[in-house]
Amino acid sequence: MMFKVYRLGAAVLIGCAGLSGQALQAEEDAFVGFKRNGVDTECTVPRLGDFPSYGDTMIGEDGGAKLSDDEAETVYQCILRDLSEAYARSGIPAAQNYLEWTRFSKLPYRSKGHENRYLNNYANDIAAEDYGQYGAKLPLPVGSILAKDSFVSNKGGRIVLGALTLMEKMPPGFAPENGDWKFTMILPDGRIMGMSGEDDEVAIEFCAECHHKSKKDFLFFMPKKYRVGADTSATDSGNGYNYNSDRY
Repeated sequence: MMFKVYRLGAAVLIGCAGLSGQALQAEEDAFVGFKRNGVDTECTVPRLGDFPSYGDTMIGEDGGAKLSDDEAETVYQCILRDLSEAYARSGIPAAQNYLEWTRFSKLPYRSKGHENRYLNNYANDIAAEDYGQYGAKLPLPVGSILAKDSFVSNKGGRIVLGALTLMEKMPPGFAPENGDWKFTMILPDGRIMGMSGEDDEVAIEFCAECHHKSKKDFLFFMPKKYRVGADTSATDSGNGYNYNSDRY
């Protein structure tokens, strides 16, 4: 079955409390209406051919189709150009360049904290060495930028491009209540949903509120099995996230 790729052109409110009803409706409206300007990206995932066609039905309360690791990576490689082009429209250098940074997730992983979207974690050169210690060497230095892109599938096999979230470590005093992190969310049509310190900051306050729950420089890391260069036999406690909360 062919995967068809669509961009979410409406607000994507990803937070610890989950998507609001209004945001879920906005996602569905965008899924039905955006149509990728009539251009589809096709990625073959034969297993999903067993599912009936869901037409324009959006993800649903269960977070859509669960993909195997191999399926998720195949889809991700297929949509990379679309993700890159979409986020680059924002004009934000980090959104234009993040795919050139170090990727710290071996494969896309399904994040309950991000409403079951599949995420990939990247860090720029300033952050990479310390970020790759997964909580053992914190806080990260000023100038560190972390990026998470995202996608999700419905059970009919449609892949929907999700938001790109950025965290940038700013000089002391920028936002001491948030560890001096600057949060930015970019929608998959290139629009900036919100950015810390700007007039639209209120739109992404939930990002900081969620990251307040971390005890390690406001950071959460991906599950152990997906970490590049990590000792997967180590325990999760103390590595910057609450393992039982699934807030990766």
